[in-house]
Amino acid sequence: MAVVTSGLVESVLTDDFIAMLADEDVQEAVLNAVHEAGIGEVGAEVGTLFAGLAEFRVNAIKKQVLEVADQAGSGVTSIFIVMGLFSIMVGVLLIFLIFVMLAAARRSEMGMARAVGAKQRHLVQMFIFEGTAYSLVSGAVGVGLGLGASSIIVFMANRIFQSGGTGAPESFTMFIHFDPRSAVVAYCLGMVITLATVAISAYRVSRLNIVAAVRGLPAPVEQSQIPYNKRLLAPCEALVRPALLFGLACWLWLEWISVKDLVY
Repeated sequence: MAVVTSGLVESVLTDDFIAMLADEDVQEAVLNAVHEAGIGEVGAEVGTLFAGLAEFRVNAIKKQVLEVADQAGSGVTSIFIVMGLFSIMVGVLLIFLIFVMLAAARRSEMGMARAVGAKQRHLVQMFIFEGTAYSLVSGAVGVGLGLGASSIIVFMANRIFQSGGTGAPESFTMFIHFDPRSAVVAYCLGMVITLATVAISAYRVSRLNIVAAVRGLPAPVEQSQIPYNKRLLAPCEALVRPALLFGLACWLWLEWISVKDLVY
């Protein structure tokens, strides 16, 4: 207020004086002082003059809207990532099931190969080689289908936003944009996940009884040495462990989002 007082006394319009009068708190204090002095007509004129200083005010509405948009975008991204994690988990289980079924169909051949001298690692290498060929093709097909699905989503979203539910056109429009680096990363991740799943399933199915496999008999059931109470809890552990891993992945992703918001 010292700047305002000195400006009124000296009757000199400096930049600091005008900037101070443009402040809403200072304007409110000046108007209160004028009304307390009982000169309402002067107060109305002062209010009109203060309105002319509106061009000097800083309105943070755009900054607030951008912050809200960033938060909404982070929320939508998190939702799609959670859905993507579910899809990845289902895909991993499907790949594992496919290779187990392939191994079951070739069980006699695998037993004959082991009988003539092949080792377990040779069976694992055979399945990994086959899985590599599948992953090279399926990764490219998956990336192409993902880009096509995202294009359809953008097209449908534009139709919804443009109609606005009332038939009135809107100015909000989403554009299709593909980043080649993201496509390459998605392809590489798909290959790595597929190869890891194939390697685990190949090691699992390569462990077989040679005699039973050659004769086409079911694998002999070994007496379990696990205590009965632990065997009862095994299904619960099988359900809890994926849930814990999924929760940990979600927590790490949310922490990464919070760190990114702090950095940027």
